[in-house]
Amino acid sequence: MSAPIWRIAVAPQPRNMLSLQMQNTPTSTPRKNLTPAQGEEAVILYETGVMNGAVIARHFGVERNVVYRHLKAAGAVNGRLVHKHIDKLNAEIDARRLAQSIEMNADNDRRLDGFIRSAEDLHKFMKALVQADRDGTLAAFVCPKLAR
Repeated sequence: MSAPIWRIAVAPQPRNMLSLQMQNTPTSTPRKNLTPAQGEEAVILYETGVMNGAVIARHFGVERNVVYRHLKAAGAVNGRLVHKHIDKLNAEIDARRLAQSIEMNADNDRRLDGFIRSAEDLHKFMKALVQADRDGTLAAFVCPKLAR
């Protein structure tokens, strides 16, 4: 007698997740070298500290040793150019602070102008009040209904 039908129809399952992952990974092999443009970009990424060699290799689809060989030939030092990023970020922060300071000064100037106008108006009122007192028309100045 032959095997039951249900055993024939079921496909064999992988024993663990590793074998499942191995089945789903592409079989393409990484390239052997970096293009000149990629090499320059790899040096910049490495020296600025943005990526390490393994991440650069993954980014360009090459082996790590290819990237490290290229970096060594170029004399790249990890993090050599970090100070340039720090200087750039500090300059951006300073520019933002300067813009905020200018904006705050403009607001303060507008407020000060309002206070000066109010003080000038108060000064005119007081001057008119003193003049009305000298002229003897203070009551009419304060309450026009009393002057009638």
